[in-house]
Amino acid sequence: MKKIILSLMCAILLMISFSSAIITKDDVKYVSIPEMKDLWGINANLMERSGLIEVKNGTECYYLQIDNTRLVSNMKLNPFFMNIEGFKIKGNGRIQNAPFNENNETYIPLEFVYNLIHKENEYDIIVVSSEPEGIAAAVSAARQGAKVLLLGNESTPGGLLVHGMLNTLDMNRDKNGNLLTQGIFEEFYNEIGRTESFDIKRAEKFFTNLINNEPAITYKANQHNVEPILEGNKIVGVTVTENDVKTEYHSKIVIDATPDGDICYLAGVPHYTGLEDMNIKDAYMAVTLVFSVSGVDWSELAKDVNRYRNETGDINCGINESSAWAFGKWCYDKYKPVFNNMKLRGLNIGKQEDGTILINALQALGINGLDKNSINSAKNYSRKEIENVIKYLRTILPSFSNAYLAGTADELYIRETRHIQGEYVVSASELLSSTYFEDAIAAGSYPIDIQSISVNDNGFVIGVPTCYTVPYRATVPLNVENLYIIGKSASYSSVAAGSLRVVPVGMSVGESIGIAAVYAISNNVTPRQIAKDFNLVHEVQKIAKEKGVYIPPYKMPEKFSSSEYFEAISSLVDYGIIGGGYKNDFEEKSEAQVAKFIRIVSEILLRSGKETQKYAEIKEKLMKYNDIEKLTGEVVAYMLLEIKDEEMGVVDGFTLAQQKGYFSTIKRPIYRNDTLTNEEMYEIAYRFMMNY
Repeated sequence: MKKIILSLMCAILLMISFSSAIITKDDVKYVSIPEMKDLWGINANLMERSGLIEVKNGTECYYLQIDNTRLVSNMKLNPFFMNIEGFKIKGNGRIQNAPFNENNETYIPLEFVYNLIHKENEYDIIVVSSEPEGIAAAVSAARQGAKVLLLGNESTPGGLLVHGMLNTLDMNRDKNGNLLTQGIFEEFYNEIGRTESFDIKRAEKFFTNLINNEPAITYKANQHNVEPILEGNKIVGVTVTENDVKTEYHSKIVIDATPDGDICYLAGVPHYTGLEDMNIKDAYMAVTLVFSVSGVDWSELAKDVNRYRNETGDINCGINESSAWAFGKWCYDKYKPVFNNMKLRGLNIGKQEDGTILINALQALGINGLDKNSINSAKNYSRKEIENVIKYLRTILPSFSNAYLAGTADELYIRETRHIQGEYVVSASELLSSTYFEDAIAAGSYPIDIQSISVNDNGFVIGVPTCYTVPYRATVPLNVENLYIIGKSASYSSVAAGSLRVVPVGMSVGESIGIAAVYAISNNVTPRQIAKDFNLVHEVQKIAKEKGVYIPPYKMPEKFSSSEYFEAISSLVDYGIIGGGYKNDFEEKSEAQVAKFIRIVSEILLRSGKETQKYAEIKEKLMKYNDIEKLTGEVVAYMLLEIKDEEMGVVDGFTLAQQKGYFSTIKRPIYRNDTLTNEEMYEIAYRFMMNY
């Protein structure tokens, strides 16, 4: 019974976020004396002449005073002094902000009430990780009236943007250039001067101030070895172990904002790593060690960018006052790495206020971001490789003639590790189709950017969405109650994560989930109950919009291809097999090539799990057709029959393929010498996969 009462009290506590009795003064939240009584049964009496406030909560008694941060606790003051005007209590403790009178009402700091209601190490919400996504969630929840514990892994907040020195933002705008990731992310964007590349010291200061400005947040840095506390299938808090000392923190909701979904993993939530959702084991996108360079002439760099564009015809390059992006063809094609698992991609350059630049370009392949030895190896080899990179850049770019290494990031930029399984898994084709989910909680448009997975590929862009939404259900992990997952490890397919993993989108999601967590507690429902009731989701959406989160208006999905074979193209996009680049051009009407068909069919059989074991054997069979250029009806017929080891007997291969219906879904008659189009090739490959 006691637990039920405490639970109801905590539920009532969070209702203050919707109460007119809560006011904000100088960015501090206060509650009125009558509301303390109505909501929590806390008796408080004001002695008007002395300005003393006697607060009783059960057996506890406290004395506060108007405009005084001194506090007297659990002791009776002399009644003689309690009505003497001008009397000032010295107190045996302090509160952070003083009570005050306004409009004939007395207001008491909300953080004092939190400490009165909650036990030691007890919070409404715990957010694990001070990555930008976690900070957004914590701040959002605190602004809604929750007492929040934010546990950071590093010495200061900011995560990847600060300690990984990833100072160029992956922006998300609609087709008219309007910012899609608004709210708390836009506060950050405004602070850094609405520029895409920012100074990391300024970012660190912003995140620190953002946290400190919320008295309801308790921030603890350098918190390692964080593990969930479970009661059955419900998470009730976390433990932190330091120097063999274990500390427990309890809460109603836990938000996992760790880059690797650590809390979900330790709680037993289903997950996969890397590309395992496509039956590819031990495969991850490249990791990057961002490095700092001094001595680069920015005005000369602009000339280098223009020269590169003119000499190569590459239009995907540019420079402005804070950012430069260019030299991809000179890096991919011409740079010779020292180590065989290293590649140099086009340079993403961000300017710092001290005149140095930060470069995101070096790729380390075959690195498992969950393995400390693999991570340390990547750091060590990358630092050695960077010296060679700078030497190379000095030879091709006059702007780098006096360049030298100024430092490297403390942390690797690790693009993917675990993918946590939630109530819904977002697919790449849904992003490209600009899908509006009924439980949308954020918006984005960043390209679906698949970085290199091996030294034999340069990665590619699947396509560029117009404006997609992120469903609430993707943040609710399977099996464990009262837990959220935000950031790049949320419930996105490995291909869709090529866009959804970016920080601005993650911050918008985090802000909405901070709001959702408060709503769940104040309405005595679980995150999963919200996920299964769109009426509840709509209430969360309403609050999120009021607080500045952009959720676009409903619209029907739009096809990203006008092809008659859209289903086939969508499926191949979801497997990461084909891409349309920055122009969403899948070259549907172009003539199909045998080499491309070999690659597509081989990848289909592998990634769909149809023939994972025989993948290499089948690919070898198909390679004997590699000398043929165009994919004709006869060639594709024989190749498909080859895969199935069909005995043709007296019937030739083309006729047999027709009899088996391999061309039955093509919209025109296919003859022996007809060259197929790409869209017809996609359709045949897709249907063959479905019926294999």
